[in-house]
Amino acid sequence: MRKTFTQADGPNLVRDGERMLKLPNPVYLTRQNEPFDVETTEGTLSGKAGDFVAHDPISGHVWPVAASYVEQHYRPAEPETVGA
Repeated sequence: MRKTFTQADGPNLVRDGERMLKLPNPVYLTRQNEPFDVETTEGTLSGKAGDFVAHDPISGHVWPVAASYVEQHYRPAEPETVGA
């Protein structure tokens, strides 16, 4: 039988699960000078002038990110090393 998990299962998952760190995945941010829309799997999401469009090159997803959120939660990634 297939198990369905809900938010209420969270405490049991913490108790029974293995603690892991999610590795960072670099994304690319491009600041937009005008209001914009992004078609996502969740529907159309909007951004304001000064916000960013984010792109995850691994999943291919794109989404808007508020400038204030970027300032608080993103930092520049280390430059890529060719041939490393």
